[in-house]
Amino acid sequence: MIKDLHSFARIAVPLPEVFSHFFTLNLLKVFQELWFVPKFLSPTFKNKFSKPGAVDYIIYFDGDNTARYQLVSFIPELSFSTQINDFTAIRFSGLESVDCHFSFSDLGLGKTHIQLECLFKLRSRFWGLLFETLARKAIQRHLDTFLIQTAKGYEQFCLLKHKDALRENNKTKKSSVKGSTKEMNDLYLFINSK
Repeated sequence: MIKDLHSFARIAVPLPEVFSHFFTLNLLKVFQELWFVPKFLSPTFKNKFSKPGAVDYIIYFDGDNTARYQLVSFIPELSFSTQINDFTAIRFSGLESVDCHFSFSDLGLGKTHIQLECLFKLRSRFWGLLFETLARKAIQRHLDTFLIQTAKGYEQFCLLKHKDALRENNKTKKSSVKGSTKEMNDLYLFINSK
């Protein structure tokens, strides 16, 4: 039985930057604050691990339980998918896997649309019913909050970075203008002294 959740965000940052930022994020933060998910030490993917199936990470939960976290698909600047499976915790015995798929579209003018889909593969109708009654709303809220806050936070970061770069560029221009003004004054004085 599969239960799917969707979320999206728009961000005023060019697609290549957005893709790189989201690819290196810790996607497990979506589940971090849920009461039914035990505390865990979680991995993050880095760009050098962009070959699906090349590297698996182990997630270590409190109580010596684990799960496997892997990259399933990767198409640069378009999409990537991850999967969490092989849960050893008894509380996750009804959960076969969680697949998260990100896709990105260029909206033009330096804006990007981000779409996130999470598929929860459950082992039976009973677990599907438990998911619907106990988890769906909470996970959807966390998914929406995570995506929107991450997008807005990164957008603010990019704006500040851009402002700093402009400020630095203006300082460089002003100092070069001052230098050339001084050179022009020196030249004027030299010419007029003769």
